[in-house]
Amino acid sequence: MITLVTAVGDPAREKETAASLTAELLRQAFGDPAVLTCEKSGRPRLSVPGADLSISHSQGIVLIGLLTKEALPPLDLPDAAVTFLDGEGEAIGVDVEDAAGRTADKCLRIARRFFFPGETAVLQALPPQEQVPAFLTFWTQKEAAVKATGEGLSALSTVDTQTPLPGRTFLTPPLPLEGREAVAAICLLKNA
Repeated sequence: MITLVTAVGDPAREKETAASLTAELLRQAFGDPAVLTCEKSGRPRLSVPGADLSISHSQGIVLIGLLTKEALPPLDLPDAAVTFLDGEGEAIGVDVEDAAGRTADKCLRIARRFFFPGETAVLQALPPQEQVPAFLTFWTQKEAAVKATGEGLSALSTVDTQTPLPGRTFLTPPLPLEGREAVAAICLLKNA
């Protein structure tokens, strides 16, 4: 089961917002025994067996993904939206990107550097007004995948979203954001 927590706030305080929401989410989900540590790669690790966590933020938008074996009880997180989705795996990665200020030209330049030829071809075949959302979908899927594995951003160019690996599932859920345009992705890994 996937629990997504989404909040929008001050971009200058998004790290603090993410930290406080994560702490409250873990307290409500698991009580006091949940301990959050960080691997050398920066990937969060939970002390709760069968649970995994990923955090992302962009321009004040915070997205937290919690993967558990069992459904959680209703959660009451201040100033945040909580969404429950079906999904299975041993590891989760989430990414969110604000769409404001993105241009098709800039997205294509970045795609040529980090994307596989098939991904870039898909973008180039789209009308310009569809290129930014498609680029952000690919980008967030790539970031979610490397967050799930703990490889880090240097591995972005190794993730081909058009040819998913066995045991890797991508989800692109709509986000409950008032007045903001953003794209998010979830990557679930089985046999992680």
